[in-house]
Amino acid sequence: MMLREEAGGFCTKEIREGNERKGFGISSLDGEIGVLAHADLEGHHKVGKYVVNISDLDRVGVSAIRRAIEAGKVVIVDEIGKMELFSTAFRSAVLEVLDSPSPMIATIMDKEDSFCDLIKKRSDVQVVRLTKDNRDAVPEEVVGFLRKYLCSSSQ
Repeated sequence: MMLREEAGGFCTKEIREGNERKGFGISSLDGEIGVLAHADLEGHHKVGKYVVNISDLDRVGVSAIRRAIEAGKVVIVDEIGKMELFSTAFRSAVLEVLDSPSPMIATIMDKEDSFCDLIKKRSDVQVVRLTKDNRDAVPEEVVGFLRKYLCSSSQ
């Protein structure tokens, strides 16, 4: 990761058994892990065949966001999507980041959603659409945005 010590937050990754995707894991950048969603879980919050594990999302993801804000770090959020939006604590934490001095790098679903649309329309949010053509250049572009932001906010 290009930001290492300056960042906190979480990322998600597929859970696979052989060639089959069974769910999604969630990991904080400081080492906590959990299950974000899994096909074998039971519950009411479903996206496709996956049941969302709100308790692990809040324990790992929301806690990581709040620790990063408290430490004044860049906050990484992978992602603001259907699964994560089931958690009211997650929604609150995202708004806390946006209203804090900490910059945030997040992936956010492109589909229409009232919460996501409000975020994307904010004047203090820069949206970069990822495509096959630009995906290799975007990480460096985002780090460039952050460097400019961090330099201007420290003066």
